Amino acid sequence: MSQHQRILESPSVGTTRGQEAVVRAIRKARSRHPWYGPSYREIADELGVTVNDVAQKVSRLLRDGRVKVDHGVARSLRVTDRK
Repeated sequence: MSQHQRILESPSVGTTRGQEAVVRAIRKARSRHPWYGPSYREIADELGVTVNDVAQKVSRLLRDGRVKVDHGVARSLRVTDRK
């Protein structure tokens, strides 16, 4: 396994401000529409970043257990209680 792969697969040490902004955006969207999660586009528009930026941050949040999705279910992104 390369060093790059180990870095990508290892849990983060803390959460970045950008990741926290994504978590807040997900919570805000879920408070408006609790029955479905926001799309990456909606999060990107809310934060003024690209969809790719959101995808990268969500990927790391998923690995760290901060957010969760139901695989095979569209718009199921939600925040967990884990910090």
